[in-house]
Amino acid sequence: MSVHGWTNERLAAAAGVDPKTVDRWINRGRVPHRNTALRAAAALGTDPQKLWPALGRPVTRTGHPEVLAVHARRVDAPIALWWELFCGARRELDLLCHAGLFLHEQHPDLLDLLRCRAAEGCRVRIALSDPERNGETGALDADHEPSDLAARCRLSLRRFGPLLSIPGAELRVHHTTLFSGIYRADDEMLVNVHLWGVPGAGSPLWQLRRLEGARLFDTYRDSFEKVWALSDRSPAAGTP
Repeated sequence: MSVHGWTNERLAAAAGVDPKTVDRWINRGRVPHRNTALRAAAALGTDPQKLWPALGRPVTRTGHPEVLAVHARRVDAPIALWWELFCGARRELDLLCHAGLFLHEQHPDLLDLLRCRAAEGCRVRIALSDPERNGETGALDADHEPSDLAARCRLSLRRFGPLLSIPGAELRVHHTTLFSGIYRADDEMLVNVHLWGVPGAGSPLWQLRRLEGARLFDTYRDSFEKVWALSDRSPAAGTP
């Protein structure tokens, strides 16, 4: 930072954290979560393990440059991984899932964060499974009874509903057979792969970062766009 003239404020902006957090890294020896460390190290042009040896190695190392880590089960990923992903969104924040209630359960302030992102100009798009039409097929993916899945989707629609009053935030329902839950913030993404008879929490989670010229990240992003184009406005949004 000193050699290249980086201030705490500049690095904080690049890493998507508060300047006080950067101060704690420098003066108190705090170690950030891997997702944040990767952003900070990329901004400084160095290896995160050179900055924070205590980070250790990724959960799974892969040969694909866009894959940062693979968690065998979604539940194995650090809870903070989701929060840091959403905090880092500046342009676009996309969510595609059945209900996504685990996000609300793990992060009680999620709605306030999404509202803040939208108010600051970030486009927020959330596509949840239609409880009226996806009960049967969705249950096969999520390992829930149809009535249970429908109830969870309705509850999630109500919890996300207040975002509809914020310009730049949209809530829709999709009718697709969901093969993967997609959670994207700009050029970073978490993909919860869905497996037959396995609940989402027990299915693999991929952590991706977009690289120019590679295709994996863009393939999932394009899939989200196709689902979004076929989705309907949430009933909670009312009629125009």
